[in-house]
Formats: sequence, structure tokens, C-alpha cells
Amino acid sequence: MKRLTLDSSVIIASLLEKEPRHREALEIWSTILSGNNVAIMPYSVLVEVVAAIKRRTGSESLAMEVKEELLNVETIKKPILFFVFRLLYIPPIFHCLSFSK
Repeated sequence: MKRLTLDSSVIIASLLEKEPRHREALEIWSTILSGNNVAIMPYSVLVEVVAAIKRRTGSESLAMEVKEELLNVETIKKPILFFVFRLLYIPPIFHCLSFSK
């Protein structure tokens, strides 16, 4: 089992078929969902993914659905900052596996 740090580019590419590295990202994402690997997802990545899904699809409801799904994946560990924001209801501030050009 590997421990991976996820960047928003990997998650977004795994969710949107039109992304250039969709297949590769989907393979990585599948290993996390199946429990073969564990991921660390900084809180800022969650915010980036939700914003990008809304921006690229125009669907706020889809973005919120993605948010809830990400929050419920048991094999994704969220740093303590995530829990502090949730407990205090502080609005998030926007921004290692990464697809960089």
C-alpha cells in the first residue's frame, strides 16, 4: 500500500473524461477508492476541485456532489486543518501527485 499526496489536477482529471490525462488519473484514483492506496488530500485541494468542477461543467449541484463524495472517501486522509475549518465553520481559502506541464 502506498501513501499518496493528491493534487487537484489528478482528482479533476480522473472525474472529467475530456481531460488529457484522464485514463492515467482514473487508474490512480481507482487504487485509492479500492483501498489499495491511501491518499492525503490537503483541504485546499478539496476547495480547488469543487471550484474547478463548477467552473468547467457549469453545474453547482455536480460540484457539491463531488465535494460530498470526496469528504466521504475513507481512504483519503485530511490534514488537521480540514477538521479545524469544519468545526469552526470558517469559510475555506482557495489552492504529491500532480499533473504539471
